[in-house]
Amino acid sequence: MIFLGFSTCSMDFRQTFSGSWLEISFWVLHSICTVSFCLSFLSLWFKYSIVSVCFWYYCFGVFGGSQ
Repeated sequence: MIFLGFSTCSMDFRQTFSGSWLEISFWVLHSICTVSFCLSFLSLWFKYSIVSVCFWYYCFGVFGGSQ
């Protein structure tokens, strides 16, 4: 959904400034922002997945040990 918004926004922008240096700089900036967004989202997901795995392991370890 976010990527769809990115692409539609950039398509509108490209139609307004077609064939100029502004378009090139916009696409460079757009690609850098998209890549950094993806990387930050992946690292965030990786971090929270490790935390959730440790949390569930701890919970099931405690409750499994008490039973």
